[in-house]
Amino acid sequence: MQFRGGAARTGSEGIPLSPGTPARTWSVELKGTPGIAPSFGAGRLYIGMGSQVVCADAVTGKTRWKFSATQPFRAAPVIAGDMVLAAGYEKEMVVLDAGSGARRAGVNMRAPVESSPAVAGSTAYAVTLDGYFVCLDLPAARERYRADLGVSVAAPVCVMDGSVIVADLAGNVRRLNPDTGAAMWTRNVGACVVAAPAGGAGQIIVATETGTVHSINLSDGSVKWNAVVAGAVEAAPVFGDGSVFVATRNGSVHALNREDGREQWKTGLGSQCTASPALSDGTLVVAVWDGRIHALDTETGRERYVI
Repeated sequence: MQFRGGAARTGSEGIPLSPGTPARTWSVELKGTPGIAPSFGAGRLYIGMGSQVVCADAVTGKTRWKFSATQPFRAAPVIAGDMVLAAGYEKEMVVLDAGSGARRAGVNMRAPVESSPAVAGSTAYAVTLDGYFVCLDLPAARERYRADLGVSVAAPVCVMDGSVIVADLAGNVRRLNPDTGAAMWTRNVGACVVAAPAGGAGQIIVATETGTVHSINLSDGSVKWNAVVAGAVEAAPVFGDGSVFVATRNGSVHALNREDGREQWKTGLGSQCTASPALSDGTLVVAVWDGRIHALDTETGRERYVI
């Protein structure tokens, strides 16, 4: 599993939710601070904990293995077949064996990586804080090429319809040729972007730290619509069937019409939302700073349950 449910970063996980309010089945205390989203695959959780990647059994919570580095991991681990990719302030992308945690390969990224790579087939795409877009061949993790974007990038890349979408801290949104890294078009949205773009149906959804949300046409970079939500956005938007869902740092969640950006509903959760929501079975799951997890009905915004 990749960050945000796949390389297009839609936020739709495709994992059915159990009916009713979920009950806690296990709890395990791990040393360190998990500042990034865990990844799930084949009955296991892969968690970045400080300078470690921890693999835990999803049924029992039992730790299967740990991999240690000298610097913190800052990007959500990515599961690609029998491999796990992890990167952070170590300035290296490591490829681990998903079953054992053994190191298989690594590539020097030359700078810290704060965002989760995207994997498409046997290729991984990543961005560095010093503004480089890097293409890697898997499973050897050999660098195929790197392209200088000229601006620092913290948001994860989005891969859709044979293109790679990169949004940077200067507000530039680029469609890149995956074979060369050359820009096919560039659109500036006027504010810093730290949240992953979400893509689908020929649209790219980009949200900014000033609370603006933009739908950009993949084909030519023209703007389909613009909207404003009540707060800065650090969490990646969610691309649903007829709506785009955006969670803000001031604790509000907004549903916007996917075609014109009009607000369909707004729900306040009373605490900051900086973790990206997830969508499944008509339910939007949002974790907030006060430790609660809210499940919202995607049609109405009403709360189904809180845990």
